[in-house]
Amino acid sequence: MNGISKNIFSFGKYLCWTVLELVYTLIDVISNSIDARPDEYHGDYKIKASIDLVGDFIVKDYGKSMSLEDMLTLLIIPFATEKDPLTHIGRFGLGFLSTLNYCLRNPELSKVKVNTVTKEGAYSFTFSSKSSEVSGLELEIKRSRPIRKKTGTTVRITKCINSKNDLKKYIKNQFENFSPRRAKIYLEGKLVNPELEGDAYYFPQKFNIRGRQMQQDVGIIINNSGKKNGTLYVTSQGIQIEGHVLYGAGLKIDFPPAVLLSIGRDELKKDENYAAALDKVFEMVAYYIRDHKKSKVVSEVFPATIASLAG
Repeated sequence: MNGISKNIFSFGKYLCWTVLELVYTLIDVISNSIDARPDEYHGDYKIKASIDLVGDFIVKDYGKSMSLEDMLTLLIIPFATEKDPLTHIGRFGLGFLSTLNYCLRNPELSKVKVNTVTKEGAYSFTFSSKSSEVSGLELEIKRSRPIRKKTGTTVRITKCINSKNDLKKYIKNQFENFSPRRAKIYLEGKLVNPELEGDAYYFPQKFNIRGRQMQQDVGIIINNSGKKNGTLYVTSQGIQIEGHVLYGAGLKIDFPPAVLLSIGRDELKKDENYAAALDKVFEMVAYYIRDHKKSKVVSEVFPATIASLAG
């Protein structure tokens, strides 16, 4: 299948992003790989990202792959997605389609290649363009032989990176506090998101989700190493939302998907689920204090800090 007609690419008005937004689409490629983790997956789930010598950006995962039908549906109905905002962080829909901007900015040079392996077979999708107009976009689909037994997806955006070091810093900044319990993200073979050292507590909490009571884990990690200054990290679904200097110790609060993000995804929605999660954080800190009664920092600073989050 080659030379998809203009009306299929009817999302042209979305393909006019700034350079920063183009870079963010690369973050979304990683986020989509994280979302591909199957619910029944056990063990470390690894995402491997790399930038090769010619400026290609590559992301590999071993999660649930898009089928041929899924991909074609996405092209015909650009925002068609089964993603649940309560459990997924990527934007496969607009997030994926925005990668095609690289084809338009660098016609006949940059391509977006997606290789998927499912139980039914393996497919290769190659997007390219002969002009900077949406009408110039073309898609080639090939059935291929699986090069690995595991399911998964590899996304390669060719000749899209001008500054490798800047992109590496940007990716590290975006994901360095992402919870490795959900996915371990490797960039150029190095783990981007090692877990914060310290005592970890993950307690179950019931939340009201779409009119149903559902149980999800709320977590904290306390690093009481005695350093003069530490950091308070507030994360949701593994993504850092807030970061503050904290006197005397480090604290990471890991809110579950039931604690929703705002529309801009840069702050938490202060609703009853947020309040319930914060109560659970207080409970876990109290549990820690009972075991570390001599720590003045933990017994005095942490409760006051957590109380400030309630506002």
